[in-house]
Amino acid sequence: MHYFLIQFVLSIIILFSVGCSQGLEPNFTHNPDNKTYLTGTIYYKNGKENWKFAQDSLAYIRVVGFKTYPDSAGIIKDILAGNVFITPKNIAESLPMHVDSSLYSMEFTEVPINVVYLAVVQQYGLDLTKQQRVIGVFSLTLDNSNPSAILIEKGKQNRANIFVDFENLPPQPF
Repeated sequence: MHYFLIQFVLSIIILFSVGCSQGLEPNFTHNPDNKTYLTGTIYYKNGKENWKFAQDSLAYIRVVGFKTYPDSAGIIKDILAGNVFITPKNIAESLPMHVDSSLYSMEFTEVPINVVYLAVVQQYGLDLTKQQRVIGVFSLTLDNSNPSAILIEKGKQNRANIFVDFENLPPQPF
């Protein structure tokens, strides 16, 4: 009887070890669509209460990534050339507003790619060159005046959190 119990337990252990080659680790490389994403969380300092410092005519909140450092003279040209990545994908939608935090996700089809400037942008009108302002940047040092680049690689968990402080905005690149 002991012999059969030991065999049964060993069979179960072997079955699990073959079926779980990576253990309980999530499989980030299994991507049936062969897509690469940058994901993260936008954290708003003092949460919902601090939105009172946002402009009244707020239309959209977006995360925007640039292949080159942005300037107002070339932003439209960069968008048309595919050098700018914007979320949400539908330009007529916004990320959540008046929240403590929100999630974002950007899809990248050509990787690896170095995103040199990643920012949360507040748009308060239709003019992309004049009616928006950067309200937060990705920074490894958490210093909003010192943005950090991020290398987006295939098969990796590409993650960048961004902190927004409406009372202490980063320098505007435009």
